[in-house]
Amino acid sequence: MCNTNVIRRLPRIFEPGNSRVHERKRPGIAAAILVGILCGRVGAAAQGAGDDLFADGAAVHLRIEVPPAAMEVLRRYAFRREVRQEERTSVRCTVREGTNSWSPVALHLKGSMGSFRNVDDAPSFTLNFSKYAPRQRFHGLEKISLNTSVQDPTRVSEKLCRELYTRGGIPVPRAGYATAEWNGRRLGVFVLLEGWNEQFIGRHFGDSRGPLYEGPFLSDIDHEPIVAYGQAAAGRSSIPRLLSAAREIDPWRRWVRMGEALDMDRFAKLLALDFLSWNGDGYALHANNYRIFLDRSQNRLVFLPHGMDQMFTLPDAPLLAGGDGLVASAVLSIPEGRQRVLDHVRGFRNSFFQPDSIRTRALQLGSAVGQLLGREAGLTNGAPPAHTQAVADFVQRITERIHSIDQQLAASSNATPIRTGESLVPTLWTNRTVAGIPFFEQCRAPAALGISNAPGSAGAWVTVQWLEQGRYNLRGVMRRGPLSGAMTNLATCGFRVLAPRKRSLGLDWGWDSRRRAGDERIQLTGALLSAASGTNWAELNCEIDVRQPLAELELLCEASGAGAVLFDLHSLRLTRLTDPGRD
Repeated sequence: MCNTNVIRRLPRIFEPGNSRVHERKRPGIAAAILVGILCGRVGAAAQGAGDDLFADGAAVHLRIEVPPAAMEVLRRYAFRREVRQEERTSVRCTVREGTNSWSPVALHLKGSMGSFRNVDDAPSFTLNFSKYAPRQRFHGLEKISLNTSVQDPTRVSEKLCRELYTRGGIPVPRAGYATAEWNGRRLGVFVLLEGWNEQFIGRHFGDSRGPLYEGPFLSDIDHEPIVAYGQAAAGRSSIPRLLSAAREIDPWRRWVRMGEALDMDRFAKLLALDFLSWNGDGYALHANNYRIFLDRSQNRLVFLPHGMDQMFTLPDAPLLAGGDGLVASAVLSIPEGRQRVLDHVRGFRNSFFQPDSIRTRALQLGSAVGQLLGREAGLTNGAPPAHTQAVADFVQRITERIHSIDQQLAASSNATPIRTGESLVPTLWTNRTVAGIPFFEQCRAPAALGISNAPGSAGAWVTVQWLEQGRYNLRGVMRRGPLSGAMTNLATCGFRVLAPRKRSLGLDWGWDSRRRAGDERIQLTGALLSAASGTNWAELNCEIDVRQPLAELELLCEASGAGAVLFDLHSLRLTRLTDPGRD
């Protein structure tokens, strides 16, 4: 029987644009195509499949019926990291919407370490309508997922960010909303997601044969990928070939070899969007939540994002950050790769990544979801207060992130790349009180930065320097200054280097939340406060190990304790020791 369905609609927030089924000049053919979509008689490439599910204001209500024996099977399932994701247990169920039904439908529970919920809680799950009935479709789609979005209380992030990535030229399955009940038990509001399969790929690529790979949970391409569909590729376009290219020692050969195996421009766009929206659980930063598709039209691999429920989590994070992704690190370690990503960051920011429009869209989606949550909770006056606050917090993080990006883009434009063995003279020194009441003076003869401290005081002369990944040496000479009367000069002084946006401890520049520190001004290895004695000029050296593609650093000439010190301005030099992107 033809499964035509009526979609429950939320109040419209704006008219959907190109999400409508395209009108044809011959209405009879248009009607036949539409009926074919709903009845499951149109193939994977059917135009308009699922458009009504993901239009603004749409929210389907599904009634899932799972037999008792199948429920027991699902109760025995639990997420385990060591179990491959394609081995998730599926059961047969019946799905009803209004007066229409689909059966048999394959159902399996989804979610990972932080998001999995068991079947008697409020589980996330995937419905595959064509697994047991190849011609069966739901609103023209073979596969959908329903997420409880336990890691995003707004339920806005998935839909908003998928729209942003699509605008940036990165294909990603669409998102919408649904409510559901399971054997008569109300489960609440879900984020409805289009499935990862050949049908989705066919909407964005001329040749959808693939293969399509699924990245294992928290694992990079040096682990065996899961083949979602198609046959694993060999030769130039294979994942082992890309892994070998990413590990190439010579930077120029690495860049050339990666460009042969990887759609470099699209990958740079992905990285730019990941940094703009701070996708901390994505491939670049966490080697997680990604797919890889072989685009046969160019015989190159394409990385695609998956899972966007934890976005904009660190508004003041770096413009370009190091992370866990092997391919991302390999690209960003090369000047040409960094520049390409930065160009896309600037391009996206100047075009569609506009704070007013993004905030407006987030609030529109939040309002619609809030009304749906309120109805599910039996409220008579709109959205639950906790949801309203969560949306406000999310919008605030978006505002802060874009503001931070603008600040960093402006500041980093003054970065001066230096080659191995070359030096630069730090300038634009300003003073900073660390403790007490230090006295600062810029001396002329000799040209020096002076600090005089009373007991319990400490101060520093500070300049900001943007540096590329590599090792550097900061050197200069200093001495204790003369004091009046019989006072003893007890001051100690030296160099200190701080990374204001670095959250991780020690040498680790990673961004895994389990490695973050509460102090946002982490001292870099080798930048220890050195003591100096006597009034003769003494040389100080501080080695800096920058493991981030582009880092904002504060260089400090610091003094503490009662006494006076002078740092010779003409002697201060920052020298590059290594350049992993050019050496």
